[in-house]
Amino acid sequence: MAEKNNVNQAQDEPKQNNGIIEKNGEKKVSPEIKSSPLKFLIISLESLSGDLAWQLKKEGHAIRFILVENMSNDKAKDIYKKADILIDQLLAGWYGGLAVELMALGKPVIAYIRKEDLKFIPTQMKDELPVINATPQTIYAILKKYITINKNDLVLIGKKSRQFVERWHDPIKIAQQLKKDYLKITN
Repeated sequence: MAEKNNVNQAQDEPKQNNGIIEKNGEKKVSPEIKSSPLKFLIISLESLSGDLAWQLKKEGHAIRFILVENMSNDKAKDIYKKADILIDQLLAGWYGGLAVELMALGKPVIAYIRKEDLKFIPTQMKDELPVINATPQTIYAILKKYITINKNDLVLIGKKSRQFVERWHDPIKIAQQLKKDYLKITN
């Protein structure tokens, strides 16, 4: 009989999961989350991402979302440096210039990469592409996965992102290749 009471008592004790305290089926945000420092910063130029971030925050994930618009370049750069992840273009089918900037800073990037377009880039570039692929239909699940992933895994993606930019977006290398291609055509 005493053992049964211990089991019930254990079930009635508050459980904490990701900053949400659950007791007797009721959920509340932990006071530590309200006053804790930023846990995960998401930045984007896509307003849809803000709705998703709000939903994730309501679920108890300790995140912050910043829609980068109507601010000075210096302020935007400060935000980029603090970001944990960037949500780039989800409709265009490729990553944009901002994604390259953030990858150069060692930040993981989420964007929609149209699979049919991968045939137009070198195989090695395709194999090294660190962009996390998402569509408007999959972004919620993708974002949820990456805000709960081990931070070391995000750092690893960030390192691969930096290496990718150094290899495939180096302006000197691109200019040299363009010059070679131009000379081939003109000779």
